[in-house]
Amino acid sequence: MKTRFFSSPPPPVRKNGRRISPINDDLALTLTLPYSSNRSVHGEVLMMLDQVKNLSYQMRLFGIHQACDRRASEALAQQLHPLEFLRLVLEEELLSRKDRTAKALVTKARFRFRADLEDLDLTFHKDLT
Repeated sequence: MKTRFFSSPPPPVRKNGRRISPINDDLALTLTLPYSSNRSVHGEVLMMLDQVKNLSYQMRLFGIHQACDRRASEALAQQLHPLEFLRLVLEEELLSRKDRTAKALVTKARFRFRADLEDLDLTFHKDLT
């Protein structure tokens, strides 16, 4: 089931002869309008966070989907620039994809047992060092 954000397509908006995306206009209006006293800022943030999680899941960006809550709270607490927040979220997605690839490769290799370098006993074979 597809989710529609607009019941009908909004009319094209023009500024200096150029067409402006209606999504960007809505976002600009949201960011520039002052919050009224009856609207909760916390509720709006939670709603936006929920939308980001849904969109990231639909776009198969599972790293962003999992780290969205943590990164958003960090960004609000540290008052990060939006581009810095975007960089952190994209890094999280990249690390998630690398982890998933490594896990899939280890599973596909079907090792008999797991061994780390820390488990290697160099005193057992003196000729290895």
